[in-house]
Amino acid sequence: MTTIKVLTDSSCDLPPDYFREYGIGVVPISIRFGDRVYLEGVDLDRNAFYQKVNELGILPKTSQPSVGEFAAAYRACAAQGYDTLLSVHVASTLSGTTNSATLAAQEVAGEVKVIPYDSLSGSAAIRDETAFATARAVLDGLNRQIEGLLN
Repeated sequence: MTTIKVLTDSSCDLPPDYFREYGIGVVPISIRFGDRVYLEGVDLDRNAFYQKVNELGILPKTSQPSVGEFAAAYRACAAQGYDTLLSVHVASTLSGTTNSATLAAQEVAGEVKVIPYDSLSGSAAIRDETAFATARAVLDGLNRQIEGLLN
């Protein structure tokens, strides 16, 4: 039986409890304030983010996860027993994230099946229509239906 895991990047803007409740994996984006780089949701949460914006009076620069970071996340999922990963990301017209995910999927192709998915939309649509709905379907035991869609 296929074991499917949904992953996304932290720009999807899912509430932290959704990741836990629905088992959605997340690859953090980098947030740079001056010379200091943070990983969103790892060493910089939303409250700390806004506190830094207020304290420093600047907006940070962000960067999508690297190919290596995606590949490491995919390998970690494979090590947990998942054999198919649906990697859902913000529109490729807005970010290079889907491209990084696609290159990482090619890198790990012999280890785990990764389906990079360009949501064609911004973060709110990912939360409402794609990653959340897919994760819920997996949790509700619809693996066979999803497997049919992926093949």
